[in-house]
Amino acid sequence: SLGRADRNEEHKHLELGQKHLMTLYEKTRSQADLKAKMWSYLGFLAGLAIAIVIM
Repeated sequence: SLGRADRNEEHKHLELGQKHLMTLYEKTRSQADLKAKMWSYLGFLAGLAIAIVIM
C-alpha cells in the first residue's frame, strides 16, 4: 500500500510496521534463547548418559 497515502500517513504505516517487526524480533529472540538453553542441557544429559553406559 505504499504510495497510496500522503507523506504523514505513509510515515505512520512504516512506523507501525517497524514496531510490529520489533515485537516479533523480541519474541523470537526470547524463544531462541530458551531453546538454546534447552539444547545445551539436553546435550549435557546425553553425554552423561553415554558416560554412564560406557562405565
